[in-house]
Amino acid sequence: MKYFIQGKGAVRLSQNEFIAKGGEGEVYGKDDTIYKIYLDPSKMIPEAKIRELQALMRPNILKPGAIISDPKNKPVGFCMDWIKDTIPLCKFFTNDFRNRVGVTDDSTAELTENMKDTIQFVHQSSCLIVDGNEFNYLVNGKDLITPFFIDVDSYQTPNFPATAIMPSIRDWHSKSFSALTDWFSFAVIACQLFVGIHPFKGSHPDYKKNDLERRMKDNISIFNPKVRVPPTARDFSKIPSEYLAWFIDLFEKGKRLAPPKSAGQLVIMIPKITVIQSTDNFEISLLKEFENDLLWYFRYAGMNIAAVQKKIFMDKTGYSVPPATDIVFTTKMQTPVFASISDGYLKLSAIGKSLVPFADMKAQDKMIVNNALYVRHEGNLIEMNIDDVGDKVLAVVKNVWNIMPHSAEIFAGLLYQSVLGKPYLVIPQPKKDGASICIIKAVPELENCRIIDAKHDSGVCILIAFKENAYRRVVLKFDEQYDNYDCRITENIDPGTVNFITLDNGIVISIHDDGALEIFSKRADKPDVNLIRDPDIDASMRLCKDANKVLFFKGNKLYSLSMVKAKK
Repeated sequence: MKYFIQGKGAVRLSQNEFIAKGGEGEVYGKDDTIYKIYLDPSKMIPEAKIRELQALMRPNILKPGAIISDPKNKPVGFCMDWIKDTIPLCKFFTNDFRNRVGVTDDSTAELTENMKDTIQFVHQSSCLIVDGNEFNYLVNGKDLITPFFIDVDSYQTPNFPATAIMPSIRDWHSKSFSALTDWFSFAVIACQLFVGIHPFKGSHPDYKKNDLERRMKDNISIFNPKVRVPPTARDFSKIPSEYLAWFIDLFEKGKRLAPPKSAGQLVIMIPKITVIQSTDNFEISLLKEFENDLLWYFRYAGMNIAAVQKKIFMDKTGYSVPPATDIVFTTKMQTPVFASISDGYLKLSAIGKSLVPFADMKAQDKMIVNNALYVRHEGNLIEMNIDDVGDKVLAVVKNVWNIMPHSAEIFAGLLYQSVLGKPYLVIPQPKKDGASICIIKAVPELENCRIIDAKHDSGVCILIAFKENAYRRVVLKFDEQYDNYDCRITENIDPGTVNFITLDNGIVISIHDDGALEIFSKRADKPDVNLIRDPDIDASMRLCKDANKVLFFKGNKLYSLSMVKAKK
């Protein structure tokens, strides 16, 4: 459709420029500009408020700019700067993401301090953020410390009060919005950045799991001695000393204070060692110990393949690699090939062989599916064919599929995309000796959801989604042709990462955010689910497999997990 930009002329926006659809409108991106088009033009932000927001003159505050009008000269939206290569802030809460991309305690403290400085600037400019929830920030994907503030049109300005706020960051002790309520919301986010858990989550004997509002009103936080936090939460020693004192003042004592001027030092604590042992339900055996915490593990061609920070092991031999490096093997000789992305380009290197030179390939993201490398760049999903040619390795493009240039995101084994607000899953099905295919499946159950994490494995998809101020788990089981699927949704879960495997025999094992272990068949016509709660099973145990054997890693140790045979 054709629109007119104040002071700049006309622009055409189509499906190819679509990024996302929310409750208020649609977002498009073209060149270096974001275009927000309201679904209901009567809800368009007043021009006077846009003028007041111009006081927020910082490059990391993505404020509304030029007004967009329709062909009848009716205001329907506004423009903003488009900052590319960014990551949603909520991903920085999870251990898996932090470990994969190299987020450190120091970088977390620097990111938090940069957020604090920007919030102070907002307040000095006579504005309030009000709804500073985890979805209203992005982070620079290259330096991991520069925050970008988005949804700025919802900010409170001198003449335009804000009205909406997500319940999980609301200061329930205040009846109005102020700089101190902004700081309370920031503290909730900062706590999750440091330790990966909302300050009023965990379990308390006097409160139900989802009693978040009552806990916040009663000042019963994770720092209360009766609260038990899940093992996925990082140690409180990860919180700088001044922030820890501030959190306790806010969340436990009910004080309302601005944040500390400096973060303080990390407190060195002796780590708690948890010994995993056999239980009434499971036998757990230690298989191997690595030099650092594991990122992932799998078996291939009889070899143990494992990754730790900046190193990949093949059996006992370790190779230094950049962060977020994957590995594939050639078909003929099983030559290992490392795949990474650097400065927006795909980088490949083979062990023991040189690569036949190939043209530079731009890449925004990648994934490995059944030993096949897939690369995403703008509107293309590219399957690479990597194999031995004499004493060299040749990498060529095998297949290219069209995807949404700006609304597609790669997860583990699948790609999620929104087509003008309609959700689709794109599931590659690689074949070494034939034509690979891509399953493209509409999933209306995901409409109006933000997808936080997702994974596909052998016909089963599990997604963590956010909708209507709550997180949910969505389990999809497809039939063999991917024509139909069974859908099961669990509401009001804690945010986390997808943690499941599908064994070669079709049995699916999943560990929930609350530590419950779920067992079910991948077949859509078998709906039964077995749920087991065991004190020695928790969400920090990251599942992996070896054919029909269940494995998991926790920290730097790899274990096997098997059911205890019933006594006769």
